[in-house]
Amino acid sequence: MSDKTDRKRWRQSIELETLDQLLGGPLPLATIRSLYDSHDHFVRAITAMLHTGQVRLLASGIDVANYRWPSVLGNTDDQSEEQLYLEVTEAGARRVC
Repeated sequence: MSDKTDRKRWRQSIELETLDQLLGGPLPLATIRSLYDSHDHFVRAITAMLHTGQVRLLASGIDVANYRWPSVLGNTDDQSEEQLYLEVTEAGARRVC
């Protein structure tokens, strides 16, 4: 198997790994960000999961409005992420199980 194929397979599974990690409960956005190999991949993957209803983005326990997703996910300042969490939804849990 080529190195490119191995990377593609890993990239497809990192989203499932994200959902699997979230089955244990909400996690800080910075923790989830550390699972991804690049900032761009993180933003694309989490945005897709938000749009498909697999995860919720929470700020201090309240859903972040969808028009704020790009600015929140695009921010790389870990201190501003202290109160930002991702939570799996039923749709996301079904995808893993």
